[in-house]
Amino acid sequence: MHLPLHASASTILREEFRLNPKPVQAAMGESAILECVPPKGHPEPTVRWRKDGEYVNTNKGRFRIVSPGNLVISDVRQSDEGHYRCVAENMAGFRESVPATMTVHVKPFFVREPEHVTVLADEDVQFECKVGGDPLPTITWRRQDGKMPSEVAQHSAPSYKEGHRHADYNLRDQLRANDRILPTKSMEATNGIGYNDFWLVHIHG
Repeated sequence: MHLPLHASASTILREEFRLNPKPVQAAMGESAILECVPPKGHPEPTVRWRKDGEYVNTNKGRFRIVSPGNLVISDVRQSDEGHYRCVAENMAGFRESVPATMTVHVKPFFVREPEHVTVLADEDVQFECKVGGDPLPTITWRRQDGKMPSEVAQHSAPSYKEGHRHADYNLRDQLRANDRILPTKSMEATNGIGYNDFWLVHIHG
C-alpha cells in the first residue's frame, strides 16, 4: 500500500485487525455491542464504523465508540439491522475489517391477551390470544397442578404488522371439580430472545 503524501517512514499501520467484529443478534429496545480491536499502528489509529457503506455518526444519539474500538448501540431498533465494518485510520492509511451482520429480533409480546372466564366444572373452556415477536414465539400453556391442556392450536398463519410477526392461538382445556383448589393457569410465549407470560384465574361453580 502506498504511503499518503503527508505520511513519513516512521508511520505504520498493520494489515491485520487484532479483533474483527462478529455477527450479533440483538433484541429490540436493548443495547448491542459490535467488538473491534484495530491493527497496531503508529500513531495509534482512530476508529470509525460503517453500516451498509455509510459512516455511522457516533458523536451523538444512540451510537458511540468505546475503547479500543467497540461500537455500542443503545435502544436498538429494527432499522439498525445491516452489515457493519470497523474502519481504522492514521497517517499511514486506513484498513477496513471484514463485515459483521447485526440482526434485530423482537421479544414476545401479547397483541391480544386471553380473557378471564367463568364456567362450570367439567365444562370445556377455550381461550384465544394473539402473540407477536421475531422469531415468532411458541406458546406453552401451564396449569398450577403441572398438567397440560387438552389442546393448544395455532389457528391462523403468521402475519406481519409494523414489521413484527403475529399469530393467533386457541387454547382448549376442561375444568374439573377439583380445579376449585387450583384455579391458576398461565400462558408463556417464548422465542429464544425473551419471554412473556400471562396469568389466568378460572372462577366457576
